[in-house]
Amino acid sequence: MPSFTNPNNLSIVTGAPPSVHGICGNFFFDQDTQEEVLMNDAKYLRAPTILAEMARAGSWSPW
Repeated sequence: MPSFTNPNNLSIVTGAPPSVHGICGNFFFDQDTQEEVLMNDAKYLRAPTILAEMARAGSWSPW
């Protein structure tokens, strides 16, 4: 059974399903490079995180 840690975690921090945030699995196959790519880079994320939105609104700071 494959793990779906990345989509689950991103659903929690964005409040959105994978169809919205864009992370549908832990890996995808890049046909150009013929390699498996781990989907852990922010460039694959299509939705803002809840914490980023709170910070933008001035209601949350990590410090």
